Formats: sequence, structure tokens, C-alpha cells
Amino acid sequence: MPMKLNVGLNQKKGEPNYGSRGASFQVEVEIDSSVAIDPRRLRERARALYAIARKAIDEELDGGEAIEVNGSRREARQISTPSTTMATAGQVRAVFAICRSQNLNPFDLVQNRFGRKRIEDLSIREASCLIDELKRNSDVLAVEGRASSA
Repeated sequence: MPMKLNVGLNQKKGEPNYGSRGASFQVEVEIDSSVAIDPRRLRERARALYAIARKAIDEELDGGEAIEVNGSRREARQISTPSTTMATAGQVRAVFAICRSQNLNPFDLVQNRFGRKRIEDLSIREASCLIDELKRNSDVLAVEGRASSA
């Protein structure tokens, strides 16, 4: 019997003069019940949907528009500003350590989630969000481990 998996994501982006823009993404898909009863496969499916949602929201908020900088056109998300300072060495080490503890490939994760080849290419904000996400995932795995051993 098919089941439904619903994934939703909302994000706001600050703008000058205390303004902001927001975007929301919701998707519902049918999944086979064999996926629903396998926690690993269910998490993989949910992660894939969240990755799609994050990419769609990022594109929406960035507008996908090229802007003029010193006479040359660049993609808006590639422009270096104080808010896009690169990930710190501590953040990079944290991503590697958490991925290792969860048997995840950090390079695949960063490529799929952010479209980057190196963890060092993440912004501080992106690295922070990824670390928080990995920690939440770790907490879920710990709860599932306690439930299955009971």
C-alpha cells in the first residue's frame, strides 16, 4: 500500500533597510510502504526531497539573475560579501567528524546539497546550517538506536 511523504521548507532572506523576502516549497510524493518501514531508506528519500527544496528556494531567493559588478556580469550568489565569508577551519573539521560518525561521505553531501566540490568552498552560513542539520540527524539516529535496542 503506497504511503505519502510530505516535505516542506520555508526560508527568508534579509534585505537592506530591515526588509526581507521569503520563499516556500512544499511537495508530497507517494512512496512504497517498504520504504516507509525502512528508516534508512526513508531518511534517504526525505534528504533527497529536502535537497531539491533547498535548491529551488535558493534559486527563487537569488532570482537566478546576473548583476553588474565593476562592469562585469556575475551570478548574484557568487559575489563576495561579508555574509559569504568562507567556512572556517573548525567548521570544515566539524563536518568531516560528524560525517565520519554517521558513515556519510562529506564530499557527496556537499556536492548534492550545495553543488560544491569542496567543503572549504561553503560559506560560513552554509557550513553552519549543514553542521546543525547533521547534528539533528545524529540526534534522530541516536533516538532510533535506543528505540530499536529496547
